[in-house]
Amino acid sequence: MPITNYLLPDCSRRFLRLALLWAGLAFMGYIGNARAQDQTLNIQFRPTYLGKALLLQHPYVIGQDTITITQFRMLVGNIKLWAQPSIPAQTPAHFDPTYHLVDAEDPSSLSIKLPGLAPNIYNLGFTIGVDSAMSKQGVQSGALDPTKGMFWAWNTGYIFVKVEGTSLASKARKHLFGYHLGGAEGPNKSLQSILLKGEQSQLNQASKVQTITVDLALDQWLIPTLIKQSPTIMEVGPKGAAIARQFANSISVQQP
Repeated sequence: MPITNYLLPDCSRRFLRLALLWAGLAFMGYIGNARAQDQTLNIQFRPTYLGKALLLQHPYVIGQDTITITQFRMLVGNIKLWAQPSIPAQTPAHFDPTYHLVDAEDPSSLSIKLPGLAPNIYNLGFTIGVDSAMSKQGVQSGALDPTKGMFWAWNTGYIFVKVEGTSLASKARKHLFGYHLGGAEGPNKSLQSILLKGEQSQLNQASKVQTITVDLALDQWLIPTLIKQSPTIMEVGPKGAAIARQFANSISVQQP
């Protein structure tokens, strides 16, 4: 019995090709989403002094002065990511409203991991400090728990940046210095919004972790001249606000 060759009409063949195309696109989309879920973006904060990773309790010699930093902490929140070439005016691809305590004494706190993000070159935005709305809610938990040492008990609100240590330039007792910067609103606020371009983000194919390293160059503002003039700032005011702006200007994406 002869074998009959059944041919599909042209319209049916076109429909079949279209169906296969859509199925392929759907499959690729599934694979892309699965890969994105496996990816993690790691924001790595790197406090530095004189171009090297900050060492607490280490004496740094600058001219006639010796500066030793014993504590560095800051509160980071409202992390935003824009996949390039998006601009900050557009809706971010990712927004993390939580607050994080970055503490030089705790290496694990220097890394903020955001899972489920596809590998990309991101523009990174975040705030240093706690916005006024959150500050007015009083005592919080997590990074904003008062036991973390970043809450001003005498003045409702939070310390955004805390740096303490010793310096020969300080005229305070035992050559101590300390800067507790805060204030979420008004002309003397220390709340700072940071925007960084992420061209230097690095993707580790083996671990599927993309890392953006953010350098915090403390030596660009924590200098003997400042310590001599104002060894301690523990309240909201113009000097604290000026230091907060200098600190914000010293933050950059690490160069390879």
